[in-house]
Amino acid sequence: MKYLILASLVFFNLISCSSSKSIPSSAQTETFKVWGNCGMCKKTIEGALQTKGIYKANWNKDTKLITVSFDSTTNIDAIQQKIASVGYDTEKYSGDDNAYKQLPQCCKYDRKPIDNNELKTQTTTTQTYQTTTVVTSPIVNNNKPAPAKTTASTPIATPSTTSTQTSSSTTTTVIQTQTYDLKSKIAAILNAYYTVKDALVATDGNTANQKATNLLSVLNDLDITKLPAEQQKTITSLLDNIKSDTKIISQTKNVAKQRDHFNTLSNNLWQLVKTNNANPQPAYQQYCPMKKTYWISDKDVVENPYYGDEMLNCGKVTEILK
Repeated sequence: MKYLILASLVFFNLISCSSSKSIPSSAQTETFKVWGNCGMCKKTIEGALQTKGIYKANWNKDTKLITVSFDSTTNIDAIQQKIASVGYDTEKYSGDDNAYKQLPQCCKYDRKPIDNNELKTQTTTTQTYQTTTVVTSPIVNNNKPAPAKTTASTPIATPSTTSTQTSSSTTTTVIQTQTYDLKSKIAAILNAYYTVKDALVATDGNTANQKATNLLSVLNDLDITKLPAEQQKTITSLLDNIKSDTKIISQTKNVAKQRDHFNTLSNNLWQLVKTNNANPQPAYQQYCPMKKTYWISDKDVVENPYYGDEMLNCGKVTEILK
């Protein structure tokens, strides 16, 4: 009987060794960041790399780091592009927007800060100049025209490039364009806010504290000095109040105190998002009749952040931004 047990153990060990995928010593191994949330994210991210040329991929949902071993037939850019194609942001590439929209709700992670090189133009400030060249051709001793004389540049209002030539002058318009994607910045703030809201729904003061710290960082990334003066005036007071409440939430783990400041934070953020039409997905303003105050949700189902499990579904949707 003893020999039978020993033989069985040897047999199973051989099967285990033969079934594991060995990684040759010539393999390259790289570690980089991939944004994501949960176990389903892990399955999708690693599943995207189950392809020829990749030996092993292991993503950690806590550190957001993935370690990939691969051979010489692929490279780190191709690997990151594969992950981006299924909707996940990597260090070098932004996840495909359509693929991101199809992810389950629990996988809708906070997207990485947007690189200015990847921005699509949404807010444009245009300054146009007209340079006029006047040509005179007096007769000189060698019978050649004198050099052209150029006037100074003068600002004009026409936002298009034109070239007009007559017998006496040539006009050229040069357009200089500066862009700042305000909507994407505010959308990132809204997504970070949702994580604070979810922590309060769970009555988790520690997580709310951490998520508020992240929200404060995203808020500080919004540079309103790049906006026109009038737009700066509109946003400044809202933004200052939002930062003030967020900072207090990030400095305490007391859920009751966090909820008190979440109230005014939500009201001011709703105005910021609404006036700038900055929600890429539907946003729902919801109302708590017990607290007589509002919050913002990314879904129409009511989950009350002011009471949590005590009265989870207490409230109603009062307005929707689509």
